Amino acid sequence: MASHVTRARSARRVLLLLVASLAVAGCGGGSTLSFDPAASAATTSDAGTAKVAFDTAVNAAGQNLHMTGDGAVDFERRAATMTFDVGDLLQASGLPAAADERWTILTNGLLVYMRAPALARQLPGGKEWLKLDVEQLAKSRNVDLGQLRQLTQNDPTQMLDYLKAVSGKIEEVGSEDVRGVATTHYRAKVDLDKVADQAPANVRETFRSSIRSLERGLGGHEVPIDVWVDSDNRVRRLAEHLTVALGGDVDFTVDFFDFGTPVSVTTPPAADTTDLGPLLGG
Repeated sequence: MASHVTRARSARRVLLLLVASLAVAGCGGGSTLSFDPAASAATTSDAGTAKVAFDTAVNAAGQNLHMTGDGAVDFERRAATMTFDVGDLLQASGLPAAADERWTILTNGLLVYMRAPALARQLPGGKEWLKLDVEQLAKSRNVDLGQLRQLTQNDPTQMLDYLKAVSGKIEEVGSEDVRGVATTHYRAKVDLDKVADQAPANVRETFRSSIRSLERGLGGHEVPIDVWVDSDNRVRRLAEHLTVALGGDVDFTVDFFDFGTPVSVTTPPAADTTDLGPLLGG
């Protein structure tokens, strides 16, 4: 029994390290613009689907970790399929894993499925897929609310929601190409107090509590964000830089491209999944 508890705690720590890293997120003219971030987010979603590519750099405790990923998102269904190279992060956590280990994450609304071999090996049951029901976890009093918000922040549809919480002055940095497409680069700040307003109604109050936990970790309520927008007012790139109060920096970037691409997200059957809710307190 003690061995099972120890493995469960280890798995929880590794899982939360991963999702925190996935979550995540000077120069410029300084002029205030008429650019509307919320309208740009809506126009991007109206494209229906897109391919996505992620790049995350974590600098903490004297270590520089790097993780990349790619996939596709269906904005209307709020569904996505993504694959991440996580070997660097897992090896730093001490979990036995190959340097080239890749994890697959599927999102379908508030359901998250993970094909994570190194993590699955630490859990009882030996099943290939792990499942997180965020709505169910939101009802639990045993879940760290700051961690709950991170469980869905790697959802590309929710990344666009951050633009709806931009507050204050927006600066134009300049004209830049993103994957061969001409864009205008803007810089702004996201008001985390407004982020919870974009969450689904059934978990909005829980997210509001989680935002307060996040703000304590960051030591403030604003997050710097950069956005690159094309001539059709669609978001081509989002970038965040986070500095946590306990020390460490996370630089997170996501690209959106190939709008209108076919997207198929097939969730695994229940017989092939392990529900992580009980391990996380749900």
